[in-house]
Amino acid sequence: MRNMKTMNKLISEIEKNYSDVKLEDGISLNMTEYLDTYQYDKEFLELAKLDERDDWTKIPDKVLEGHHVTFCFTDWKGFRFYIPAYMRWCLCNPMSSNIIGDTTIYSLDIDTIEELYKRKITEILDTPQIETIIKFLEWCSFDNNNNCDFTVADDNLIKFYNLTGKILK
Repeated sequence: MRNMKTMNKLISEIEKNYSDVKLEDGISLNMTEYLDTYQYDKEFLELAKLDERDDWTKIPDKVLEGHHVTFCFTDWKGFRFYIPAYMRWCLCNPMSSNIIGDTTIYSLDIDTIEELYKRKITEILDTPQIETIIKFLEWCSFDNNNNCDFTVADDNLIKFYNLTGKILK
């Protein structure tokens, strides 16, 4: 695994490049859980009223760790708001066996993103944000300490390389 300085640099880049992202009227964490229960568990509906919408860095790790279906049930605004939080979680918890390492990687498939959210990835994220995802996927592919599915990370990385015209490492 690369040294802590490299990981900290990537965390800083995530925080910088996603600093202005707000959830706005997007689908929040607890609302994704509510939707996952087929709108049965009203507790999530109430909790959704309290979800952070303005600053993804304020979402505690424990909250992220309890939300595994986020990217299946959110919208493009939710994807843009939550992906930096989940990427940062992966970097800060490289030895964790929590499933969100994998769900984060699975959510970074360009084809799935565009199919789920009915938008091109370049309409959801700007160039610095996409470049940050590439660096994150490179970390997942080469340095992740088995924190996430590196095979899927490799596949997703190739798609991002193709999108940006980057040369494979």
